[in-house]
Amino acid sequence: MGILALKMVDLTNPEIAMRIFRELNALGSSDPNRACLSVSCEKIGAFRTILQRSALPITMFGWANVFVEQTMRWEEIQDASELWLASGSVQIQAVEDLALPFYDWDEAASDNRTIWIIARCSRHEEETTKERLRGCIEKVAQTIGVNMESDSIKATTSFRSDHIRVMLGLRRVPKSLAALAVTELTKKLEISEAILACAFIGALERIATIYEAGVWRTSNFPDQVHPTGIFRGAFSIEPRGMLRCVKNADLFEDELKLRAIWQDSQNFSLVMIGREFLGWKIGGVIYPRTQGNYLKLWLENGRPKFEVGVEQFASKDPPTKPVVGALRGIAAAYGGELK
Repeated sequence: MGILALKMVDLTNPEIAMRIFRELNALGSSDPNRACLSVSCEKIGAFRTILQRSALPITMFGWANVFVEQTMRWEEIQDASELWLASGSVQIQAVEDLALPFYDWDEAASDNRTIWIIARCSRHEEETTKERLRGCIEKVAQTIGVNMESDSIKATTSFRSDHIRVMLGLRRVPKSLAALAVTELTKKLEISEAILACAFIGALERIATIYEAGVWRTSNFPDQVHPTGIFRGAFSIEPRGMLRCVKNADLFEDELKLRAIWQDSQNFSLVMIGREFLGWKIGGVIYPRTQGNYLKLWLENGRPKFEVGVEQFASKDPPTKPVVGALRGIAAAYGGELK
């Protein structure tokens, strides 16, 4: 795989940056105006003026010490996209599986979750712990109405110097049942008090209401409930955009918002526009759509970067040299270089 960086172009100018992005995107996509917009910040106020009357959903990561039976009934918990719960030596997680296929991903977030139970135990307790956790998962699956298949439960063990970490996961649980699954597991494991972290997703005003209630902390996350994606900021649009690009924005319809965010980048820890699984169209040849064929234009702490990935995933796939030549030709038209 080749990774090329765009140089010699003023990428702080949003008009130029996005024009180049659209032209390169058109070379690899049938919908070149669609892209992943990923923006993260520490304060919700950074979004208020930019996203008024916008349909783009906001994610807020928050955590609290909770009494489980009472808290898990709250409306915002039922709608949480992902959850992380810890009590003593046990953790429960309801998370999106970020593994992507080798070819032809649809660039959409998954509607399913994997429900993990993670427990610490001694080496001689490994098998009994696995059986106990498996029994809990099977009962919960039956309670919430999830059909069990041969590969529904995933198990793994990791070894530490003084203990074993056993992980069992129930796969392909609908997102709408994630909070219920976590609740039922806390009952099976007799957990009454815990640390709970959630990813809340919704319109700006709804997220602001949850935040301003003062229940959920948005900083200093405990290690046991540290969500994937929080490393860029507690408030985000598509927080995992650097890990996988979900198409959530239109480069024409959202252009004014994109320009405003780009120009106000000092208030954001990360601003990124990206596409993955591009199928380059060069000389009548359409290249396979793999994760290594991508565009990422981002500002990190005010510094712009533009990266292009070109991949020959398998030996039967077409060579990448014609693609690199075409991409460099577009860059040169703007006085830039891809190298």
